Amino acid sequence: MLARDDNVMAEAERGIPVEGLSPRNLKSDAHPSIKHSQLFASYLLNLKRGPKVVRNMIDADIECFRDLGAHAHACDLLTVRERFVAEFAEIEDGPPSCP
Repeated sequence: MLARDDNVMAEAERGIPVEGLSPRNLKSDAHPSIKHSQLFASYLLNLKRGPKVVRNMIDADIECFRDLGAHAHACDLLTVRERFVAEFAEIEDGPPSCP
């Protein structure tokens, strides 16, 4: 379920700029795909740095892709973030750490 507006994800997928697309104010309804699994696996390669660091990397990437206008990829990363936070429940899901 989307936390803001049912049209936000559709607009993002069509490349329409969506203000405030971030992990803190948008929740994805996307079902994980092979693409999401591959992205997730790529972040797991950095797990030696710690789960909080990896979560912060995902948050930074979401913001960077949003700023570049790649909203569909930002939404894909949001799905990856949700899976990561669910699988590493020991980390506190704090606010995104983005530059």
